[in-house]
Amino acid sequence: MSNKKQVSDEIRVRITYYRKKKGLTQNDVADAIGMARSTYSYYESKAVHIPEEFLNSVAKVLEISPNTFNVDVKYDNTYSFINLEESKSEYKNENNKLTDKESLLVALFRSLPDEHKDQYINSLIKECNKHFNSD
Repeated sequence: MSNKKQVSDEIRVRITYYRKKKGLTQNDVADAIGMARSTYSYYESKAVHIPEEFLNSVAKVLEISPNTFNVDVKYDNTYSFINLEESKSEYKNENNKLTDKESLLVALFRSLPDEHKDQYINSLIKECNKHFNSD
């Protein structure tokens, strides 16, 4: 990927998302990895270069795979914010059946012409990113 700032922006969004999902503050994570809160805050909010050791330490505290911070370009050069492999198992209910709303979403998606499916996925990813970035 060519734009290092875009990659680091995406990584910082993921760090913030998973930290909040776990119910932790920046201070909680900084303490757990033995780092000053100001340094941790810099990596989470401003840094363009985020060291791999930092990401590994944060992943351990957040109990997620360090691979969660790998950024892949997806549809139309947007970035997949949600770890899709993790989500596949996380969002299935115990019977591995879709909820009514999930079934409706799949049915609507399947009804789209193939040439519009990528555009729809791209729009959905952007909306999800807006939602997760608003917290």
